[in-house]
Amino acid sequence: MTSVLNVDTIADKAGTGPVALTKQHAAKAWGNANVNQSTPAFRDSFNYASILDEATGKYEFTFTSAMSDGNYSANMTCSAKGSQNAFANIMTTGDEADTYRKHTSAIIGCTSWNENGGANGDPNQLQSAIHGDLA
Repeated sequence: MTSVLNVDTIADKAGTGPVALTKQHAAKAWGNANVNQSTPAFRDSFNYASILDEATGKYEFTFTSAMSDGNYSANMTCSAKGSQNAFANIMTTGDEADTYRKHTSAIIGCTSWNENGGANGDPNQLQSAIHGDLA
């Protein structure tokens, strides 16, 4: 026997909020940002409060709700324009790991470059998803 469940909203037991994830894992933060402009801005996001443009190809995404520690998993992509290529990474290697992997923000690097030897530059878009435990 099969059944169909059609609902508009699933709420917590009190009926006042969303159902809490218990034994499930979902992204704790995600965002799609336009970073190739004078003031980087999110097109859409969840649990990201702001973007700080720290340098060419280096951005700090600040969490609205902090992670429990810096041991989260970050996935990201970025896109460049025209004949540019792009490479995305979270700054968490070597001696920089303790500085860049914070529980209140993620330092994200994404640089575009020209195959013909042009200078590095900012990408057009930067997308990020963070998985881990909230504080």
